[in-house]
Parts: sequence; C-alpha cells; structure tokens
Amino acid sequence: MKWDESKHPRDKEGKFANNSVTPYNSKNVKFDASKVTKKEWREWYDRIGDIKRGMWCPKDDNGYLIQINNKIFVTGGTYTYPILHNVIEFEDEETTLAFIERILKW
Repeated sequence: MKWDESKHPRDKEGKFANNSVTPYNSKNVKFDASKVTKKEWREWYDRIGDIKRGMWCPKDDNGYLIQINNKIFVTGGTYTYPILHNVIEFEDEETTLAFIERILKW
C-alpha cells in the first residue's frame, strides 16, 4: 500500500483535518508481502525484540509503527506471536518520518 498524501486533508497546523477517522486503516488493507525484503523482515523481528526489552516505539490505535527505511510496519501481537497488520511504503525516508511525526501529534 502506498500512502497518498492528497487523500488525507490537513488543517493549518498540519494535523489531519477530520479527527473522527484514523489517517489510515491498516487492519483492513492487504499489503504485498513480496515487496518486503528478507533484510527488512529480519529487522522487523529485531525491532519487536527491542520493544520487548523496553525500547520506545511510536504507537497508535493500529499498533506499533516500526519504521524500516521508507516503510512503516504496523505491528500488533506479542514478541512470540507478532502480527503484521500492514506495511505502508513511502517515496523516501523523509516522507516516512514526516508521517510518523503527524501521527504522534494527532
């Protein structure tokens, strides 16, 4: 799934204009797992271990937002049984970080 910024209106402060809906509905969107490299899968699982050990990770109602390169892995479940709800791919890493920043301000 690619994030289309034009489909998510913002107010003057850069926050999502309609606070009654989430900016994305990661649990209802299917992603193409073939677009995730083996290295990204390993890093995703390593990050889940980091979270288990107490490392902070951005989180919203959909789960943990684990950023790997230009992708966000929306993750739920536990370390033993992680659930990957979605992978959102962005044009570049800068856009990815801006998305996480907006989610945290929302």
